[in-house]
Amino acid sequence: MQDKNPMVSIIVVAYNQEKFIAQAIDGILLQDVNFKYEIIVTDDASTDDTVSILESYQTKHAGLIQLSLSSRNGGPYENGLRGYKKGVGKYITWLDADDYWDYPHKLQKQVDFLEANEDYIGCFNDARIVHEPGPTTSIANQAQGDFKYYSQFNEYRSDFYPWHLLKRNIIPTASLLFRNQINLDNLLGKDANSLSLNWAIQLEIIKDGKFKYFNEPWTVYNDHPQGISKKTALNDFKIANIHILKRLLEDDYYSGLDRDINESMAHEYLQILLNPDTQSESEQFINDIRDSYLQACERSAAVSSIPAGNE
Repeated sequence: MQDKNPMVSIIVVAYNQEKFIAQAIDGILLQDVNFKYEIIVTDDASTDDTVSILESYQTKHAGLIQLSLSSRNGGPYENGLRGYKKGVGKYITWLDADDYWDYPHKLQKQVDFLEANEDYIGCFNDARIVHEPGPTTSIANQAQGDFKYYSQFNEYRSDFYPWHLLKRNIIPTASLLFRNQINLDNLLGKDANSLSLNWAIQLEIIKDGKFKYFNEPWTVYNDHPQGISKKTALNDFKIANIHILKRLLEDDYYSGLDRDINESMAHEYLQILLNPDTQSESEQFINDIRDSYLQACERSAAVSSIPAGNE
């Protein structure tokens, strides 16, 4: 009997994306595949026309698009988790509603690979970056600079392991397809709406496994003024990253990668110290960050980590 469940559940996470949501949905509908998929859009109480646009698409594509609308703004983690729990596909992929796919065979190629290679938990691809002009402030300019592709500022390997991800090699959110077998409940503890949320989720997905990297730009990241990276101070991101790394030291699997974790933590502390905005912080804050940086450096030098030959 043919499985009635879709092969892929596509989760679109939306909040006030009236400018981009149609492009995101169109990129999904563009996919040329030989399997069944479902589209689940979770909206986090948008106050613009995002929902009305989505309802129009749902009417045109009855049975394909599911809408999960929240009456309150619960934040990105709660919004994304709601969609993830609804997905019944063998594989999961999600994208923020301001990003999109522009290659019609992306999904088919990824599914074909994972079907033929059960030792991989997921696979991802490079992403093209589209820059939208915005205000010239230190925060507004901190995102992706003048890069045209993610691979220009990340070091990807064909076989991509957890220790590669620990080094803040950023996987484009819209590029990742993974097996639907991960429990993401209580991932961040009390800080469920933490910055660097996608990185934390990807670290959980890849744990004790590996991803395949396709060196092709099959997805598009919209670098626009309303993106979270353009509205949040760099130090806030770095502190969130450090919190995630500290939590990993308590994880049964990641505790075995303590050298990599401490090296990554030291890098995050150093970025705070090198950030010109840090000079306006209190002397106590700067001293604490400096001490933490030195301690992380000492810890990374004092422990061993991944086996030889795996780098």
